Amino acid sequence: MDLFTEDDLAFFIEHGYVVLKDCFDAGPGSLVARWRQESWERAGLDPDKPETWPTNARVLKPTEWVDINDISPKACQGICGIMGGEHNLKNRHYQWSNHFLMNYATGTDQEWVPCGAESPEGLNWHVDGSWFRHFLDSPEQGILGVVMFSDMESQAGCTCFAPDSIKPIAEFLLEHPEGVEPNQFDWEDIIHQCSDFHECIGRAGDVVLLHPFIMHRGSQNIKRIPRFMANIVTSFAQPLCYNRPDGNYNPIEQVVLNALGVESLDFQITGKREHLRR
Repeated sequence: MDLFTEDDLAFFIEHGYVVLKDCFDAGPGSLVARWRQESWERAGLDPDKPETWPTNARVLKPTEWVDINDISPKACQGICGIMGGEHNLKNRHYQWSNHFLMNYATGTDQEWVPCGAESPEGLNWHVDGSWFRHFLDSPEQGILGVVMFSDMESQAGCTCFAPDSIKPIAEFLLEHPEGVEPNQFDWEDIIHQCSDFHECIGRAGDVVLLHPFIMHRGSQNIKRIPRFMANIVTSFAQPLCYNRPDGNYNPIEQVVLNALGVESLDFQITGKREHLRR
């Protein structure tokens, strides 16, 4: 298995995301295969009775954890590389779990809505982070990982994402140094400034690493192919910095500077950093 490369890092800096292939074993006999099988009983569903599957997404709370470096050294190296080194991570002993986001047959009662600015009902564009006040330099949402525990194909519940949302999100946060509550973003206005849309299509074992300012949403699963995935958040230990004297910015910071079209930025918050009740 090839590990995270300089080409992967360069792609992330240019586009704000990167797809890492074959990051972990999801085949027969693997831990992930067992998690998938056990999820049916945990959800109270019969894999052989698709007519009973729910048409809304389900979340399965975690019951088992594993160190990320034990299950996926490649994803671990990618996260550390994009965040500028393991020393920048809030928790250096982070884990993955069977905290599955399940999509069995969402939106089968509607016509397929392609991955664009318009959203099917209930599948709204957003950036994650319901638990904190957002600033341009917030450390909480360091990077978002879309971990594919099953194959993910078009029209089968893939995550949709818009890389060119980084610029309008960064501009909005720059205009609000006092901080922004999660419900204060005008998601509809921001997503209509975007034109670059993708589905997270891949194989079980792939991981997509997204810049935290990339808007995303769920999608319909009109093919009724059960989708097993997780969103993994890795936080920075300290707030981001956009005016480093040595110019040695981590890739997350560099993507923001590139989006704003500046080499550095003397950004100072005027509000209070706080975590919110969920």
